[in-house]
Formats: sequence, structure tokens, C-alpha cells
Amino acid sequence: MERYRRRAGRTSYRWNKKRTLFIVLVIVAVVVVLLLFAFGVFGKSTISQDALEAGELPAPAPTRVVEDLADKGEAEPNPSDFHYEINGTPVFSGGGGKGNLGIENPSDNYYAMHVEIVSVPDGERLYSSGILAPGESIPEDSLLVWLGKGEHYATANIFAYDPETNEQVAQTTAGLTITVE
Repeated sequence: MERYRRRAGRTSYRWNKKRTLFIVLVIVAVVVVLLLFAFGVFGKSTISQDALEAGELPAPAPTRVVEDLADKGEAEPNPSDFHYEINGTPVFSGGGGKGNLGIENPSDNYYAMHVEIVSVPDGERLYSSGILAPGESIPEDSLLVWLGKGEHYATANIFAYDPETNEQVAQTTAGLTITVE
């Protein structure tokens, strides 16, 4: 009878040892996967880790914006309003090809405008529009620099200029996600 008990004890011990080893391996695997996610191995993007940690991602660009410069809340556009349109998700063919920027200074706008697009991670200037009078638009254009395939995060800096004095009267920003095919 003693002999039977020893075997039962060993079998039980081996079973517990295997079960413990399995649990330890599962825990190690979970920790490894979590660390890979934490260090960005899965789901890499073109945004720098510093920009993510600092929360420096701009808001997505709307298709039409009205900025009330005087904060009067008037419904009709007038010199206290600044209007613009820009494509928040332009797509470019190849790194140096044309893309659908969709930049427009609406005809009912009082101000001339200028658009500069800069890269989020490093601030490199990707595009500069020149001055657009009210009613002028740039449906598509090429970037100033070559970008690799994929998604690139950028900020559009939109400047408003008084048509009489040519002085800058306002500046606003919009986030862009540029896709290069």
C-alpha cells in the first residue's frame, strides 16, 4: 500500500510541476506581447514617440472652417471672419506626385490666405501655397519633398492677410493625414 501512495504522490507532484511550468510560460508570453505593444513593435506609425508622449498631434482638418476673428458670433461673413477649405486626408501618387490638397479660399471670404504644410515629427516644410485671393483654389499640387509610401502626419498652418495692408491678421492650424500610394 505504501508503494502505491508514493507513486500517486509523484504523479501528483509531476502534474503540479507541469501545470506550474505552463502557467509561468503563459505569463511570460503575455508580458512579452505587452512589452512589444508598449515599445511600438506592433502598429508602428510615422509619428515620433516624443510627439505621442507630449500629445502634440494636431486635430484632424475639417473640410470647411469659419474662424471668428473678432469673436462677435455673426452669421454672415465679414472682415471679422476667416474662412478656408482644405482636404484633411490628401492622397498623393508616389512620393513626388500630385495629390488632392483641396485648398480653397472661398469667394465670400474677406481675407487673402497662405497655407504651409509641415511634418509633425520634425517640422520639415512639405508644402507652401503662395497667396490665394478670395475665390482662388488649389485642387491638387505636388509636395516640396519626396515622401515614402504610407501615412504621414502633418500640420497645415493657414495664415490670413488683410487685402488692404497685406499684414497677417490671423493664423490657425489643422491636422492632416497625408497618404502616399
